[in-house]
Amino acid sequence: MMKMIKGVMKGLSWILLSLLAFVVCAYLLLLAANMRDSEPSASALQLQRFTEQRMQAATGNNAYAYVMGFAAASDIDPLHFGNDRIKVINQTFNTDGNVREADKTIYSPTPMFPEVFTQLATTCQFQNLTCQQQLIAEQDQLTSLLQQQDWLLARYQKLLAFNEWHENVPVSTQTPMPDYRLITKAQTLLMTHAWLLATQQDAIAVNRLLTADIHFWRKALADADTLLSKLVITGLIKNDLGWANLILQQLTPDNVAAATPQIWALPFNDEERAMLPALAGEWALFNNTIKHDLRSQQMDSSIANDLSILLLKPLIQKQESANRYADLVLSINDTLQVTYEQLPAAIEHLNNLPPNKIAAGVPFKLYNPVGELMLAGNHVALGSYAAKVADLEGLRRMSVMLAEFRSRGLSASELQQQLSQSTLHNPYTDQPYLWDAVQQSVIFNGLNGSSYRFLYKQSSVL
Repeated sequence: MMKMIKGVMKGLSWILLSLLAFVVCAYLLLLAANMRDSEPSASALQLQRFTEQRMQAATGNNAYAYVMGFAAASDIDPLHFGNDRIKVINQTFNTDGNVREADKTIYSPTPMFPEVFTQLATTCQFQNLTCQQQLIAEQDQLTSLLQQQDWLLARYQKLLAFNEWHENVPVSTQTPMPDYRLITKAQTLLMTHAWLLATQQDAIAVNRLLTADIHFWRKALADADTLLSKLVITGLIKNDLGWANLILQQLTPDNVAAATPQIWALPFNDEERAMLPALAGEWALFNNTIKHDLRSQQMDSSIANDLSILLLKPLIQKQESANRYADLVLSINDTLQVTYEQLPAAIEHLNNLPPNKIAAGVPFKLYNPVGELMLAGNHVALGSYAAKVADLEGLRRMSVMLAEFRSRGLSASELQQQLSQSTLHNPYTDQPYLWDAVQQSVIFNGLNGSSYRFLYKQSSVL
């Protein structure tokens, strides 16, 4: 029996040694195939120059720096605080330090915010009937609550006075982001203030507030350097237009035109719609991830992590991976360079790309195997992001149309016929907007199944 056991153990030992030898030989073969990285491609160099030029354009009077400091305590200058944060972030990143930990040493907590405005920020986007009911229910206390938050409202209005937006921080998974949630709540303060002014028929003051908000965010939309910022700003513009529809509803017909921002008449231009800056930012994020964020000191310190990094790093060809992703980014950008009428087909084409489009049809490769896996996993639904931005034009047209209807004093019962006669249509289909008689809402069906409703009721002051 002992002889048999020894024979089995010896056989198992040979099997294990053979497997280990195979793994070692396979790893050595991979090392041999990955001795040299690629040179930067034309696509990668193009995106590198693009991102560097936009970083260098930043000055000290930068709205993004102000946004980075927006959550500072009420007695601290947001611009000074934001510039300090950006300086610490850049210095720490460039010296291979832990950016998040360094930022925590100077970052201030978010100020407290009244619950009623938190609720309004959530409901007053496109669920306009619910929002209107809440505004009416809370109307008596809104003025006093606004007075308690006058410092935050003033801070937000100061933000709207900036005329440049440059995201002069490293595009990295380690880089802290601005507190966009607080900015959304501060926008709610401004819109609530405008709503109260509309109930008093102060059309000029309403126009001043609505114009400042939409003008600033449209400029920021054109300047946004990352997908996250592009999407957040898109959401803030959608909030703006949704709120504006409610606000104009409080005015008498003869006051609507004076309150309507003139910038609404301007279609979203190519610079505002452009996705290349944000896509270049996505490329920079990928590039910095493989060059910086995979360092072992940025991960949890453990033997397993250190060993994984030691073994995997030689199998990532950083420049080859950056080259491949640059080709994809520029290809996607080319696909999006179409008219509104052609955009649904372009978006559908991008949506139907397989998740591993970059490596589609390519079997396991000896060269850059880890980079290939990262490229496949890093493919995101970029088409859906472009669709969200493109929908802004449909909302702009609907806003202009409804403002015109309100200025003419049209009733809800007259609306359906007027929708078909209006020259302002869905930008993708060139068809009239839809009317929901039950909800008394005009409907815009955007891309990727998105649907937006703007309430249309006669003003209560008629």
